Amino acid sequence: MHPPSPLKCIEYNSKDSNFLVGGMTHGSLSLWDIRQGSLPVWTSAIEKSHHDAVSSVKWISSKTAFECVSVSADGTAMTWDTRSNTEPIESISLTPSPEMIPEGFTGPFGGCSLDYHTGVPTKYMVGTVEGLVLTVNRKSSDPNNRISGVFPGHYGPVYAVRRHPTDTKYFCSVSDWCCRFFTEDNKTPLLTIPQQRHYLTNAVWGLSRTSVVYTGNAVGGIDAWDLIQSLKEPVCSINVGSCPVYSMAIESNGQFLLTGDADGTATLLELNEPLRNISASERSLFNGMMSREAKRVKNYDQYLKEQKMREKAKAAGSQEDQYKKNEKPFDQDSLDKEFDAALRGEIETVVEKKRIVIGAEDDQAQPSQTTQQSNETEKPTEVDNQQKETKTDEDQNPKQDDNKDDNQKQDDNKDDNQKQDDNQDNDQKQDDNQKQDDDKKEEDQLEDVQFEDDEQDKKETNEEGNLDAGDVDQKDNNDQKQDRRKVVLGKLGR
Repeated sequence: MHPPSPLKCIEYNSKDSNFLVGGMTHGSLSLWDIRQGSLPVWTSAIEKSHHDAVSSVKWISSKTAFECVSVSADGTAMTWDTRSNTEPIESISLTPSPEMIPEGFTGPFGGCSLDYHTGVPTKYMVGTVEGLVLTVNRKSSDPNNRISGVFPGHYGPVYAVRRHPTDTKYFCSVSDWCCRFFTEDNKTPLLTIPQQRHYLTNAVWGLSRTSVVYTGNAVGGIDAWDLIQSLKEPVCSINVGSCPVYSMAIESNGQFLLTGDADGTATLLELNEPLRNISASERSLFNGMMSREAKRVKNYDQYLKEQKMREKAKAAGSQEDQYKKNEKPFDQDSLDKEFDAALRGEIETVVEKKRIVIGAEDDQAQPSQTTQQSNETEKPTEVDNQQKETKTDEDQNPKQDDNKDDNQKQDDNKDDNQKQDDNQDNDQKQDDNQKQDDDKKEEDQLEDVQFEDDEQDKKETNEEGNLDAGDVDQKDNNDQKQDRRKVVLGKLGR
């Protein structure tokens, strides 16, 4: 094979083994048909390809069986149709939604490894350079948010991520010095192979015994781990060289293990019977163990969540207690002093002292100045007056809106008072008119009584001669007049 650029990864087509697809260091992909020689029959356009070396490439399930997906450290995952199109069908940025990104991480994340399982045809998993494992959903309803899961747990690049061959909701990831096992339902690892002496570089599940995991390290060693038996130490170890093991694959029947190291050496290992033959209860034991660990991790995560809520509530309560502690209690003596100062006409001095203390930004020199100002009983100087006027203006500015409302209320009160005054004036005028009418009636009655008395006097003068023998009758008539006048005056209220 003669690629246009050095190859970084290569993969056989699972439907037709005559075709191979490879990713190269300059970011493009090429397709080979071994029946047509060593030159590629298809190559992607370099300007439409990755901007960094292709880390991994996998064939995916499709109607044509010629679609593949590739990832790179440039932070993208591209889907290709290798029949004719030199441009990607789809390009996905490896940037999860903000609420899914763990604290301390920022996207996009560079792709380092890739895994696709035919049991989950719409999803593939990407191991990133930052130590996260991402689940990408190709058929997501939201095309702008294709990443459906983020799984932290590693401190270095994830060199391998593998789904379980039968229970696809479980998967393992290899990074730094350990191998971790996850479930898609929880972000916390269910199991962890303890830290090893040498850096782990790859891992693969057994196909005959699915509870066995094979790991490769940076010094050419291969370890077999039986998860049901023990997690403390491997059940079998072998060295295939002195270089890091970067590639591992299991034969479809689970009988052979193929490895490739950094020196370019491929090694084929035959597995012994204890690593090939599965017992009748092994699958149920494995599922029971993983289910139990999943429940334990879920309860533990719930406990941590509740603990964080308690700590948050406790912190809020401590802040409230600190506020109450710093709050000054009610001081009756200071209130009495202020009241006495107001009665003596010294309220301006007290207010000025408060303003200076509250607005002080200097050191302890400010309280000494305020004390000196409070001790002065003389009239303030022109500078002090200017300072007071400026402070008064500053105090009045925030209250202009309140003063407007107060002025409006005062105007309304003035209108009400004016209406009341008008009503009182009208009532007073009515009383005066009534009094004048009563006085006029009294005068008319007095005139009538006077007129009758005058007529009676005239009659009496004309009859003087006839009164010689009737002096007693005249006296009686005078008495009757006097009585009549008193009766009239009594009726008139005089």
